[in-house]
Amino acid sequence: GCLVLGRLRSDLEGLAWLAAALLVVLLAVWGVDLQPAGEPAFLGVAAAALLLSAGGGWLLRRGAARPARWAALAATSTLAIDLLAYATLASGELELPWGALQLTLAAAWVLLALPVWRRRGEVPGAEGTLAAAAVAAATLAALAVPIELEREWIGVAWALEAAALVWLSGRLALPLLARLGAGLGALVAARLLLNPFVLRYEAAGSTWPAAGNPVLSWLLHGYGVPLAAFAAAAALARRQGRWRLATGFGAGAVALAVVGSALSVRQAFHPGALEAWPTALAEWGALTVVWLLLATGLLAVALHREPGQRLPELRWGGAAVATLAAGQALLGQSLAANPAWTHLDVGTLPVVNALLLAFGAPAVLLVTAQRFEARLAGAASWSRLLRRAWGAAGLVLLFLLVTLEVRRAFRGRFLDLGEAGHAERYAYSAAWVALATALLVAGIASGRKALRLASLPVMLLAVAKVFLWDTAHLSDLYRVLSFLGLGASLLFLAWVYQRFVFRAPPPAAAARAGT
Repeated sequence: GCLVLGRLRSDLEGLAWLAAALLVVLLAVWGVDLQPAGEPAFLGVAAAALLLSAGGGWLLRRGAARPARWAALAATSTLAIDLLAYATLASGELELPWGALQLTLAAAWVLLALPVWRRRGEVPGAEGTLAAAAVAAATLAALAVPIELEREWIGVAWALEAAALVWLSGRLALPLLARLGAGLGALVAARLLLNPFVLRYEAAGSTWPAAGNPVLSWLLHGYGVPLAAFAAAAALARRQGRWRLATGFGAGAVALAVVGSALSVRQAFHPGALEAWPTALAEWGALTVVWLLLATGLLAVALHREPGQRLPELRWGGAAVATLAAGQALLGQSLAANPAWTHLDVGTLPVVNALLLAFGAPAVLLVTAQRFEARLAGAASWSRLLRRAWGAAGLVLLFLLVTLEVRRAFRGRFLDLGEAGHAERYAYSAAWVALATALLVAGIASGRKALRLASLPVMLLAVAKVFLWDTAHLSDLYRVLSFLGLGASLLFLAWVYQRFVFRAPPPAAAARAGT
């Protein structure tokens, strides 16, 4: 009666909403203390209420002054009664194919919306009606995912649905579908990026056939498929001119790549135990290297595009991931897991060991990212600051590599054991002087001022060590060798600066410049 009265008098439309709300409230009150014997009756009344409020609202929209409101009433009633029935009966004794029911209702809404879409140029209020139907169908399809699928597959299905909604938005010219896709994408991002329970998925017993494998695991589809779906959604949204949506999906794809690669590294070192804390120096180094490879890849792809066509997720995502990797390297293997004071195995080989992976490879990749960033941004002040930060991080990692390799040569696999002798203390000074000299020579040969400047703090540190430490702690022979080596190196550096850096131009060139 309220539905009919609201349809006959537009000023009483609110009665239809009130009647639908009252049905939901009555069902909720009934379901609080529902006994197993009453479940069939509850299901029948809920189905009748759904047909009455949703079906009645959809039928009464035809010829109404505001048909979109009646379509919204039908969609809201469908979702409310469906969720209430599931919450009441899913844990009871009445077994129902809930996932199939959600998909059936979603398909019904699609079928109801098709005639309206075909005649939307002729039907008044068609856009609002289609929007209500789209919300109902998309929501019901999304609800079917967690009901029927294992938790590793929920993010996969939602990501694919989000990309499909963006595609349908362009095909059907319904902007609301794109917004629904954005909302669903946000749910996927929250589930895969902010959900700590993903670390326990495989440990709790994954259905993935390669569960516990150090390489093959649920991460391949759990993060790989959503990443691909986000990338596809970004491309579709950009083709439709939805730049903000495209940037959001692109940023989400980069974030999924960062988290998915980190979890893959952890899976490789701790199969089936993603919650385990890194226990190997190689794991810290592998994480830094993987992130820096991702960053340099993003920057390289951005560099090969025209300046006006560089995608924000590539341009800014690469810089952000490189900065994240640099910070992780400085706080991780350089500080928290430094083998000089933590009991971590660095390997038995002189150079090709965990130290090279943890400190050497990241330093090289940071320099590579620095060069890509310089070609992308040019003389921008913020970019210069960023590149200097990466260069400083790379210098710290290179310095630690040289220092710890010297320590490994004297102490073996575990650098936190044993005490430094006179030869080891002298070797530190010699290695630092050699590193400073190598940086200076490389800077002059390549014409890069940054390398010449990088040699200065290393040389100053070596000088300070010789005068403040070696004079007091080395034996007579090593003290003499330390001062002789430092003096010879300083003389060589002075000659190099005079010969190559501060060299005066030839007289003929000076005369031409004056003319």
